[in-house]
Amino acid sequence: MVAVDPAAAVQCSNGADVADTKYCDLFKYYRKEMRPLDQPIVAALGGKTTDDVRSFALIIGVSKYKVQEWDLPAVEIDVAKLTELFIDHQRFDEVIVLKNDDATVENIRYFLESYFIKKAAEQDGKSRLVVTYSGHGVGDAGTGSKAGLVLGAASSTSDWDHIVSTASLRAAIEQLAASHFHVLTLINACYGGGVFGLANAATNMGVTYLRGSHALTAGPSDQVVYSKGGLRDGSLFFDALVEAVRLDKADPDNTTKFTDGQGHVLSEIHDGTIRLGWISLYVTRRLQDQRQWFKDKGYELWPPLGGPVIPKDQEARGAFFFMTTPRPVVTSMQLPTEVEALIKVIASNAMETKTDGRPAPRVSALPGRPDIKVFSPPTQYAIRGLDVSQAEGEIDWKRVKSQIFDFAYVRASYRDEDPKFQSHWKATRDVGLLRGAYHRFDYCKPVADQAALIQRVVPVETDALPMAVWVDLPIGAEQKACSNTISRAELKTRVLALLELVAERYGKIPLVYGVRSYLNQILDVRFNKYMVWFASYPRERSATLSAKDLSFGGANPWTLWQITAFETVPGIGENVDVSVFFGNDDQFKSFVRGRDNVALTAVSNQAIVP
Repeated sequence: MVAVDPAAAVQCSNGADVADTKYCDLFKYYRKEMRPLDQPIVAALGGKTTDDVRSFALIIGVSKYKVQEWDLPAVEIDVAKLTELFIDHQRFDEVIVLKNDDATVENIRYFLESYFIKKAAEQDGKSRLVVTYSGHGVGDAGTGSKAGLVLGAASSTSDWDHIVSTASLRAAIEQLAASHFHVLTLINACYGGGVFGLANAATNMGVTYLRGSHALTAGPSDQVVYSKGGLRDGSLFFDALVEAVRLDKADPDNTTKFTDGQGHVLSEIHDGTIRLGWISLYVTRRLQDQRQWFKDKGYELWPPLGGPVIPKDQEARGAFFFMTTPRPVVTSMQLPTEVEALIKVIASNAMETKTDGRPAPRVSALPGRPDIKVFSPPTQYAIRGLDVSQAEGEIDWKRVKSQIFDFAYVRASYRDEDPKFQSHWKATRDVGLLRGAYHRFDYCKPVADQAALIQRVVPVETDALPMAVWVDLPIGAEQKACSNTISRAELKTRVLALLELVAERYGKIPLVYGVRSYLNQILDVRFNKYMVWFASYPRERSATLSAKDLSFGGANPWTLWQITAFETVPGIGENVDVSVFFGNDDQFKSFVRGRDNVALTAVSNQAIVP
């Protein structure tokens, strides 16, 4: 561990604060001025302004060795490509390059064990870190024991004064994983898979809004890796990875969809993020495409590995992601010019912050065309909440609050008071979690009686979220029988009457909550004063939503969108409902105040159009 005396720290001319001036020249880029930032990064890390989040890259490459026959020209190309990738393409805030003579054990330890720990603390954990290595690796073929990354000054494969063991690297990365939001380690070296160790941890490389630390390596812990050796060839591993990001070859389904009420996709735009799971899959396929070429020359090409590198008491619930340029994917029909222009503006606003560093306003429908709904990938929405009832049983709300949830909805009543409502209502307040109540519509009980039940159960509190009324499939013989006696017009009348009574009682515009089929039954222009909570999610964990699933009729945009019923939440358990809010932090504050239909107001605000 390299100790840093704060009093002895110096500031480089670029603005970086380091322990010694000798580190200053190692920065290839350092951002100190505010600039527009990619909105998906702000959203994923929970930032509010540009300076709330920061991205770091440490590029380590050894192409020149003390033992000259070990030289690796491909590493020169890797380092150049990665430097350009993180500075120009990914727009990282700090990029440090340790190449050849600069790639020393002392320099590596300083940045991994001191500098990046300090930077994570400065950012309050709202930071992303990528560590890359390209060069020789050492280990026992067939076992991968005592594997390490060989630095340029090494005189032999047993010169451990100039070799970084994968075990020590793993320990440093685990420490960084505890302090940074996302950490990604990329290793192109023989036996590089040793960085994973033997830990068996849960992980998800497709979620961007949760914390996680992962590594991708060119091969396993007991095998060698290759490059083709051409003058323009870097390593197979980094060539494929850079290609996946630069040429946008991965994650083609991560799109924002624009749908009409009939379930048609009018337009579809790639949202500009490439998730780590898809990067890993693409690199694997590209390397396997080369397998026969190497086999014909007598070499065995092994597939890359990917997995978590985290402390034993953690899970990698989320993962790092790369950025790319949003692009149109499909347009199913000829659209009016003004509609196409609005779609482009919305895509741009979703990708970047405003010049003052705050996220641009978001919308869930086209301005002036609230019948055309907008659905971005769920990972794009920064404000997330959950809903619970007696079905969840006892809940550790302190643990829930420590997760990335901004609000909770608690079922207050159905045919009677929810037995867990009072305890959940008090506990959420005690831990400081914003919460609201919801009532499930009763097909048998008169509207006045339902309103009286709600008033008896749910207190009037000015800081509570707007209340929601859930209209759904009748459950049980009695409810089904009552439902059969009610026409669609009567159902609309009853739900409207209940919403009006709720609004009068609690002084906030309530939400109507339901799935597509029930919203289509009731939503008409009279409901436009009320907010919509749209429930549409895959019915199985591995399934995806169709365009029809991501649409509902009427000219009222969604305010909340339930994206899953299968979330695992520490403090609750499995199969938890999670929803996202359509907008940014300022819009969420308006939602909490409950003075208007915030989503419909957003699409009436033409100020989002340049």
